[in-house]
Amino acid sequence: MPISILDRLGMWFRKVPPSKVSRALSTIEDAGGTISVKDLEAHYLAGGDIQACAEAMKTSLSVGADADWRLINAVDLAGLDVDSLAHEAVQQRTSMSKVFGDRLKEHFRASSSE
Repeated sequence: MPISILDRLGMWFRKVPPSKVSRALSTIEDAGGTISVKDLEAHYLAGGDIQACAEAMKTSLSVGADADWRLINAVDLAGLDVDSLAHEAVQQRTSMSKVFGDRLKEHFRASSSE
């Protein structure tokens, strides 16, 4: 899906690189997923790595696993490596939600005990 001129103009004002959004959008769409430009932009503005999240979505979609964009974003913004967790879920033949959820719980337990 091409990015509209108005979206590109908005990205310019918000200092979001359209090339990064376009690359992440292509990665997800090539894997058979759908996502809005606004979702990618929002994650970028929150400080997330949209390409890493797109790769994690691609990994999960390629094996027919559940691919929850919001969960992938949460894991990324928590500072965990989403792509390696996606590969771990595929290798364990388990749900992405389970692996990501478990890691988020571990991460926040460790953070709160410090």
